[in-house]
Amino acid sequence: MNTTPPPDFEHQIEMLLRLAGRQAVSNPTPEAFMQWFRFVVPKMMPALLEQIPPEPEEIDRFLRSAALNLFADLPMPSHGLQAVGQPKQGRNDPCACGSGQKYKHCCGANSMPPLFGNLNLLRHVLDAYPKSRLGEVAASKASIDAVADTAYQWLNGGDAARASALLEPYFSGSEPLTVRVAPLFNLLMDSWLELGRSTKRERLIDTILQRGDRPLKSDALQRRTTMLADRGDYAGAWRTFKQASELNPNDPALSFLEVTTLLSEGRVSEAQSRAQWWAAFLAKQRDPQLADLVDRLRAIAKDPHAGMMGVATSANADLQRLHALFLAAPPPAVRHRFDVFMEENEHRAAHAVASAFVPDADLAKLEKRWQKSSARPSQA
Repeated sequence: MNTTPPPDFEHQIEMLLRLAGRQAVSNPTPEAFMQWFRFVVPKMMPALLEQIPPEPEEIDRFLRSAALNLFADLPMPSHGLQAVGQPKQGRNDPCACGSGQKYKHCCGANSMPPLFGNLNLLRHVLDAYPKSRLGEVAASKASIDAVADTAYQWLNGGDAARASALLEPYFSGSEPLTVRVAPLFNLLMDSWLELGRSTKRERLIDTILQRGDRPLKSDALQRRTTMLADRGDYAGAWRTFKQASELNPNDPALSFLEVTTLLSEGRVSEAQSRAQWWAAFLAKQRDPQLADLVDRLRAIAKDPHAGMMGVATSANADLQRLHALFLAAPPPAVRHRFDVFMEENEHRAAHAVASAFVPDADLAKLEKRWQKSSARPSQA
């Protein structure tokens, strides 16, 4: 047995799950899904089979059991986009994998761990949905967390329009809205920001303020605080921040919002002071889920610029790599001379007058070459 997976093993799994999602959309029977799985896996993922005993009966048992496990975990459209779950089998019942053996001598003899861990399988099913069908998801029993993760992956993959089509129906109608849809609200706001739909963002906040519970209204007002600060309306931002605080005073997110709004307004020393206070206050709660937030606040209290850069790079791997390259780069060489001379104005008061930048010899040559190149007419 070869227990070392190939370098592209994760890509193979991704492709298999994408195809499995397409199968799920067709609402197959367990038998049809198993037949498809047993046909596809040996061709797509031979390395997976190299990790089990090579006997044909062992390979066939593995494929049958793995197919049933994946089928049980897939959110099926015919099941309200919830996982079907494992069939209930008695020890002496015929095994559901179709081997013809009793369950206790077949799949029940060896319990298989989840083949794909905690992966969000809903995303692979919804990948197979046409955009016109995404509106059906809000009326299904799909997990809110799985829907949010799916939208997050689409948004970060550059498909804000698809994320918007998935999320917007959750806020239609006139029913009350609860804080459980808060992750969907924030992702929809991000999607519309990406798509440039500022009016829809404002209307969604108004919808939340009309139909949401207190924590959800606070989330909406926190988002509006950021929008007002981005427009330079700090008076409006602080009024809105106060309303958000009154609705949900124990929300830890208020700490970071207050500090970043102060920084945006240029009130750096106040931001450092409030960051230090919030970090101490939240640390006293001894909540492990607040540890990262406390660390960020402490970093901002110590050095606002470095602290905010740490926040930005932790959320963006590309920015993190760029920042690391920037820090590792040598200091730039000075290639210009900047002459300053003094002259008197009409009141005979001396003041400094700066000349233009004067490049050194090497840079002057490069500038001439660039000017010649940029002056050439474009070729048809």
